[in-house]
Amino acid sequence: MATLPRNRFTVLMTAALLGLCAFGAIRAVSATRLALTGGSLDAGGLFRYPLWAILHFATASLFVLAVPIQFWPAFRGRYRLLHRWSGRALVVCAVILAGSGISLVYRMPDRPLGERVFMTTVFALFLCFLANAFLAARARDFVRHRRWMLRTVAVGLGAMTQRLMLPLFLAAGVHSAAEFWDKFLAAAWLSAILNVTVAEWWLRRSAPASIPADQGPENPMGTPPGARTIAIVTPSITRSGGIIASAPSRSA
Repeated sequence: MATLPRNRFTVLMTAALLGLCAFGAIRAVSATRLALTGGSLDAGGLFRYPLWAILHFATASLFVLAVPIQFWPAFRGRYRLLHRWSGRALVVCAVILAGSGISLVYRMPDRPLGERVFMTTVFALFLCFLANAFLAARARDFVRHRRWMLRTVAVGLGAMTQRLMLPLFLAAGVHSAAEFWDKFLAAAWLSAILNVTVAEWWLRRSAPASIPADQGPENPMGTPPGARTIAIVTPSITRSGGIIASAPSRSA
């Protein structure tokens, strides 16, 4: 079976990442405005957010705006200290984002048990992936760090995929609150599974390759010129908008 050429796949992945991040920022701004004015998104007031939900939307905005920059290798290479500290700020935002997100579904009225189970599961997975990424960075294992960060972002952007997919589930009409929540949660689970599956597909598709250490984009281990390094290919956004491999894992 024919496979998608690597360069086209790169463009597709980059466009999807940037598109979901941009959509997430727009949704967060819209939700913040509604929280400030007491408005509701839809579904007869089921999404009438309390004022303190602004904390969730603000950290969500920072998260989706920072993700593309953190994946950009030119930024990492030129501003390594800034990348490190902005990454730490991203971790703090992600923890607040997860904690406030879980609090919302337990404190807002008329939220079904299914949504609470889904949100708790997803945010627990989100924090687990984030912790692995943070610990890998602390251990200076940047290959493993980027792989776990990709998984973290995939889970975090699942909500945006769900918002895009939900209209398809609602197209046939909604006749009760129970039917709405059934379709809402079906879209939510499918979106989370889809995002994680695509992320894993990308990581597996980017097979290990042997490259000269002195020709790679980085040489963090001080491998002498001419030595061979086994590099695990992980996604990063290039200056021109593509996703490239980076960071050798060990010398051979």
